[in-house]
Formats: sequence, structure tokens, C-alpha cells
Amino acid sequence: MVKPPLNAITSDQEAAASEYVSKTPTHMIIQTITLVSWPQTNNGIAWDKSGYPDLYPVIESGTANLFTGSVYFEECNPENIYAFNASSGLPLVIGSLSDTYSIGIYDFDSTTANDEMGGMEFTPNEQHVFGETTVNLSSGENTFELGVNWIY
Repeated sequence: MVKPPLNAITSDQEAAASEYVSKTPTHMIIQTITLVSWPQTNNGIAWDKSGYPDLYPVIESGTANLFTGSVYFEECNPENIYAFNASSGLPLVIGSLSDTYSIGIYDFDSTTANDEMGGMEFTPNEQHVFGETTVNLSSGENTFELGVNWIY
């Protein structure tokens, strides 16, 4: 009797693997939004008197606001990262995975209009990797890490 090599893939394993490769998600659930980096100044001027911004994220689809962080982190030091989760109003369920969404970061100001600090667009189905629960988005000085679950 000839035994297959230890690293050989059986036909059952191959069939199971091809099933997973061909799976297409129907929904993306954003569980967390982590702000990893952001512009340190507003065209050379500090965001706030303290020098550090008070951060919160926003996700939109076209002109429709889908998520605005219900809390903000005060005086955010760029040496730290800041995670928004269930206490911030997440999760956010996205069902139209071929649509384009925008994610942005804002500086909360209590006496003046909040400052938009930049952001980017993303299309969920272009970010999908089977088995991955993290989506990294980066543009310019802004870097976001989304903790996600995919529904199939």
C-alpha cells in the first residue's frame, strides 16, 4: 500500500478549498474602526489649542450618512491608535458590496464647525479576502483599519 505524502491534498480538501474560493459575500459587518494615522496639522496649523485633534470617524454612501462615531477621543496623540466599537455605535451592516463608500475622519470642535481631516473611498467587494477579518485602508496621511465579518 502506497501512502500519499504528508503534504498532499486530498480530493475532498481540494473540493472544499475551491468552494471557499468561489464564495462571494452578501454583506460586510464593520465591528470596529481603528484610526491608525491622520494629518497632524491643518495646513501647518494645529487642529486644536492643545495641538491634538478630537477624533471621530464617518462613513457615507453618496450623500447618505451611514455612520458617525457617537463618541470622540479627545486630544489624540499621533503615537497612539484609537478604536471605535460597539460603544461608538457599531456594528454597521453594509449590504451593497459593489457600491462605493467613503470613510473620513473629523476633528470635533465644541464652539466652531467640526473640521474634516480627510478620508478615502472604498468598495467592499474589492476589499474582500476570504477568511480575513481586517480591512486596511490608507490614503495620504489617513490610515484606517476596519474589523469586519463577512456574511456569505
